[in-house]
Amino acid sequence: PTLSQTDGPYIEHRGNSVRIMRISQGGDVNISMKPADVPFEVVSHNGEHKFTVKLHEINRPQWKCDMPERVLVMSDPHGNMDALVSVLRSQGVIDKDYKWSFGKGHFMLIGDVFDRGDDVVPISWLSYSHEDAARTAGRALHFLPGNHEETVLCNHLRYMTPKNGTLYHILGI
Repeated sequence: PTLSQTDGPYIEHRGNSVRIMRISQGGDVNISMKPADVPFEVVSHNGEHKFTVKLHEINRPQWKCDMPERVLVMSDPHGNMDALVSVLRSQGVIDKDYKWSFGKGHFMLIGDVFDRGDDVVPISWLSYSHEDAARTAGRALHFLPGNHEETVLCNHLRYMTPKNGTLYHILGI
């Protein structure tokens, strides 16, 4: 199987380092190693969206929180980075540099990120990085899995795009 679009990065922890796997435009798998505390770049499939991510500890979110000043609820980005970024910027959740700018607001992303569209991985990394930025600001990004996440995590891959199926096969995921 071959790929023709860029994708990634996919991260695998290796002690104090991470193995970073990316797919280049020609479909080649590029693998590099970095210390786990060094930020890495995430780029959308078309190169229009670029931002850096620093790995952080994942904590179980609080099940209950005080009502924030503002709440933005969004669902079903389906791997469409252009649409997601447009909504987040227009609502003041992120700035032009993709940094959290929602102040005391909460952003809730209700699933259907997985297995559709060209930018599933960049959207996942953007959500991951904003989860930490929101927590640092005393607020939260809530991600609730949707039916697409459930089907992929249960290994029901019949609706997965050919690109993602091929990629997972190549990377052994």
